Amino acid sequence: MLFPLPEGPIKATYSFRNIERLIPFNTLITFQNKKVGDFFNNNFINISIDAEKGIGPQVSRYFGVNAYPTLVFTDAAGKPVMYALGYMGTKDILKFAQAALDKLNSQK
Repeated sequence: MLFPLPEGPIKATYSFRNIERLIPFNTLITFQNKKVGDFFNNNFINISIDAEKGIGPQVSRYFGVNAYPTLVFTDAAGKPVMYALGYMGTKDILKFAQAALDKLNSQK
């Protein structure tokens, strides 16, 4: 793993994007949605990375990110479990995140 995560039952999600490029407004709405925010904050450690600055390029290569936005769900060891590429509306992102959570919980 590129940087340490706390020990314990951790599920992490990495959000890759380039903040200097124009981000469509609808992409921002999904993550500002209270239902989505609450679900992610209650179930995952959420890390947002500018994929083209700082540690971003290295982390992007590690996860094989080649387009934005990309969500990567990992286990506690940082092993990718599920990927999501592109914009998803509220219903779709909640369904996908629940599937990732179910998959992570079944690995215990």
